[in-house]
Amino acid sequence: MNTADVDHTTSPPAILRGLSKPLPNDTSPPKNRFLIHTSGTSILSDRCFGSHITEYIYNDLQGVDELIYKLPDDAQHRSADKAVLFNEVAPRAQNVYEAIICPPCIYGKGTGPGKVVSFQMPELIKHFIKYGKGFTVNEGNALWGNVHVLDLAELYVALFNKALSSPSGTPEQGLWNQEGYFLAATGEHHWGMVQTLTAHALNQKGLLKTSEVCRLKPEEITAIAGLEIGPSIWGCNSRGMAERGPVKLGWRAGRGTRQPPFASWSTGRAQGIGRREIDEEIKFYEDGLVP
Repeated sequence: MNTADVDHTTSPPAILRGLSKPLPNDTSPPKNRFLIHTSGTSILSDRCFGSHITEYIYNDLQGVDELIYKLPDDAQHRSADKAVLFNEVAPRAQNVYEAIICPPCIYGKGTGPGKVVSFQMPELIKHFIKYGKGFTVNEGNALWGNVHVLDLAELYVALFNKALSSPSGTPEQGLWNQEGYFLAATGEHHWGMVQTLTAHALNQKGLLKTSEVCRLKPEEITAIAGLEIGPSIWGCNSRGMAERGPVKLGWRAGRGTRQPPFASWSTGRAQGIGRREIDEEIKFYEDGLVP
């Protein structure tokens, strides 16, 4: 299970090469080996930079071919995805299978021994405080999917258990290789709305002197954050419907209690991250959990 770096293009071939090698005491036929790789829905970003909301929603069940074969080569994380999906450096043995889990904006606190907070929201809060006020990317009109970290963990566990249940023979269809692409959004949020709520919350907590939210150009946000991808991850559309997990694995969200029913957010009008979640993310910053 590779969760270390979504953009490290040399590790997937190395892992697959290792998985493809026979073990000294391997069985005949050899046991199945599996790679679960982590991507991210920046790969779906449309680069609108806050100018408009798109109605187009990717789908990992009905539209899996688009996710695997048709995303542009210059999309974020695409190079690493391709290193998994079309590995030519270390051709797969017949008993090696891979899948990609592609999380959206992750919120909530993890329970692991290492890093326990995610990136998009904590970094946004950090740079609001650094700048002295809130900001949007241009008009802030963009929608992005989200998931609670513990719900996301359940998706990994469900897929991992499917691997454990297939030690040999042909694994269950619809989970691996050219069908093994799992989006993970359980809701979605409007960036401008979230940024306005965040600035107001920071002001109420005394971390900002004003609740004002200003509109900035992408290059201004890049300069403030020192982060080239900042305008993309805080101001573009990234919409993907996660159907493969629920249909093939029985995965259901439970921790993200503010999330609307699955069918309702496909309209693009549901807000997945509200004031309660924002307050929690701010506490992560106050507690020193944000690098």
